[in-house]
Amino acid sequence: MTFTHFLRQQSTIAVMACMTALAGCASAPPPLPVEWQNHVTAVSALQAWSLSGRLNIREGQQSDTVNLNWSQTNESFAIRLSGTLGLGAVHLEGDNDSVVLEKAGEEPRLLPGLDALSSEYLDYDFPAAYLRWWVRGLPVPYLPVSSTLNEQSLLQTLVQTSPSGQRFELSFDRYEQVQQIALPGRINLQSQGVTLRFLIDGWQTPASSRQP
Repeated sequence: MTFTHFLRQQSTIAVMACMTALAGCASAPPPLPVEWQNHVTAVSALQAWSLSGRLNIREGQQSDTVNLNWSQTNESFAIRLSGTLGLGAVHLEGDNDSVVLEKAGEEPRLLPGLDALSSEYLDYDFPAAYLRWWVRGLPVPYLPVSSTLNEQSLLQTLVQTSPSGQRFELSFDRYEQVQQIALPGRINLQSQGVTLRFLIDGWQTPASSRQP
C-alpha cells in the first residue's frame, strides 16, 4: 500500500465516521421541554386524587354514557360506574393485583385486574389498566410513546401501542389547575373502531378538598 493510498483510505474512514455521527444526531429525538418534565414529576407525585365525570362510549352506530367517580390512593382505587356499559351500576375496588366487583343483586366477584372487565363483561378491549395514567394527562410509562405538547407544554396528542399490538390514539384539552397542577378536563380516545370520551367535571386532591 502506497502512502497516498493509505491517506485516501484514512480520509474515507474519517468521512464515513462523521456521516455516521451526523446520522445518529439527526435520528435522535429532540429533548423534551423542562416544563413538561417538571409537570410529569408534579403529577406523578400526587399520591391521592379523585375525579367525577362522564364516560361516553361509541362503537359504530351504538353509543352509551356512564357516570364515573374515581378515587385513587397510591396503588389502591375505588371506581363507581352507573349506566349500562354492559355492566349497569357497579363498584370496583382494588389495586394492581386484584379487583373486587360489586353489582346490585349479584355476589361480589374477584377479578385479577381491571383489564378483566373487557374479557368478562364487554365485547371489546377496554384499556382500563392504562386509564390511571391517561386520565391525569400522562403517557403510560411502560408503553412506546409518540406525543405532541400544547403551548403550555402539556400533553395534547398521544399515540401508544400495547404489547399485543393494539394502537390507542388520544387527545387532551380543557386543562384546569388543581393545587397549581394542570389536569385534563376532556380526553378523547380511539382504538379499533371504538371511541371513548371522558368529560371530567371536577378533580380533587387532599389539599384542594380542605379548602373552604
